[in-house]
Amino acid sequence: MRQADVAVSRIGAGRLGGPLRYLAGWLVAGLVVAGLAVAVLGRGGEPSGRVAVPPVREIALTPAASKAGCEVADRRPQHVGADRPRPAGGIYEAPITARLRERAVRRGLIVIEYRHDVADGSLETLNALQQAVPAGTILAPSWTQRRSALVATAFRRRLSCTRVNPATFDALLLFRGRYLGSAPPS
Repeated sequence: MRQADVAVSRIGAGRLGGPLRYLAGWLVAGLVVAGLAVAVLGRGGEPSGRVAVPPVREIALTPAASKAGCEVADRRPQHVGADRPRPAGGIYEAPITARLRERAVRRGLIVIEYRHDVADGSLETLNALQQAVPAGTILAPSWTQRRSALVATAFRRRLSCTRVNPATFDALLLFRGRYLGSAPPS
């Protein structure tokens, strides 16, 4: 009988220990998750490597373009020959050639060209927009644009804006979101 009493007392201890272990496990897991949340969300300011992009106030491209004084139009791709050298996303200091633009959009990049008289604050926002998707966007000045202050080009579409203002950035973000990666089939 003594062995049976010992066995019963072990079973009883096991039953009592199971729920306590279960509860302790959940408490430890909760503390770990809370600690991670504080570590990630508790950072002051913006994390390094992040870019502040203006919020989008419009959710459809056509109304956003209309409010901004922009026009979204079809565009005929041009034949440019072999794809050498391959264009890379980035901020260009000098205007790009029509050939480079065409090669870039055929690879799915969005090319944003701005007139040289764009205000410095707008240029900073354009830089932030480019840095948000650095491998997929080319930002370059254009000395040949006369009517449009800003032109964004994708493979078969073009966004032309006569002025640059906050509504223009909405249209530009929506254009890039919709046409980034659009390229001819390989």
